[in-house]
Amino acid sequence: MKRKSVKRVAVMLVTAAIVLTGCGDSAAQSQVDSTTETVRASKTLSEGLQKYEGRKVQETSTPVFTAEDIRKIAVRKDGSDLYSIEYIPEENRDSYEYWRMRVPYEDTVLVNTEEMLKLYEMLETMQFEAVEAEKTGIENASTEIEVEFCQPSEAEESESRPVYADTAFTLLVGAEDGQGNYYTALKSEPDTTYLMDKNLIDSIVLAEPFSMILKIASVVPIETVQQVNILADGKEYVMKKNEDSYSFDGKELDQETYQKLYQELQSILLEKELPSDAEIQDDASELKLEFIRNVRNLPDVTVEYLPYNEEYDILRVNGTENFVVKKTDVDALKETISKQ
Repeated sequence: MKRKSVKRVAVMLVTAAIVLTGCGDSAAQSQVDSTTETVRASKTLSEGLQKYEGRKVQETSTPVFTAEDIRKIAVRKDGSDLYSIEYIPEENRDSYEYWRMRVPYEDTVLVNTEEMLKLYEMLETMQFEAVEAEKTGIENASTEIEVEFCQPSEAEESESRPVYADTAFTLLVGAEDGQGNYYTALKSEPDTTYLMDKNLIDSIVLAEPFSMILKIASVVPIETVQQVNILADGKEYVMKKNEDSYSFDGKELDQETYQKLYQELQSILLEKELPSDAEIQDDASELKLEFIRNVRNLPDVTVEYLPYNEEYDILRVNGTENFVVKKTDVDALKETISKQ
């Protein structure tokens, strides 16, 4: 078993939009569209991931980029990966699903692109102006900020930006200068020193991963699902969509009722991260939802809610637990299901 680690009205509207209309657009639009995210785990190396892993990126000694050019950030401190955000286009996924946080949540969440863009706008303000300095501490740097970005041509600027990054740099963070700055250098050119504002660097390095994800426990687009198998307090139900009909537990539903119920299945919100020392009761699901896909290359998604304490349940997505949700929300959803 793996242990790794908004308001409600707004989230309900977001989920409704996904259920009723679906999403998708250009890469640039996906960066600023914070209206939709999804929570899922994908353990196989898909075609999209293969293309992403095979991308060719050139290290630069003169970083020049905008927030919209960024395709990846990864932050490391004291030998540990703190977080990463990556843009990974994949067939049969909507563009809002391309932005993924693979660290620290093992790809079980996607990114709140509005918060991500705020982070990228901070990166854009970095000033790479060389200074002369001694005792910079760069040779013992324990903090690294890795950034990948694309450099669009003038023609591309007028239309849309490239899908994959082609340029990268890794910033080494050294000692403080005593005047509110850090000595920094590019990993590819450690002998050239830059001063970077301490508040800026600290804001990037210490950014909370939980603050950069949408707080919906699971969102699986309705158009990608043919059936949902439900286990609630030991009772089994089947929610099914055929070509031109809908049913729940063998009873025919009209489209509006089906969509409303599907929306309810994805209405539970994340409350906080699960503590690293939490005890998990395996095989004790209070509620289990299996979303069976109807689209090639998209994995099925299993969402479970496990007992934790009197206030919270543990969320498990495809076998991975990272967060807790309110027990009252889970109880309310079980009641909704039982009344269908």
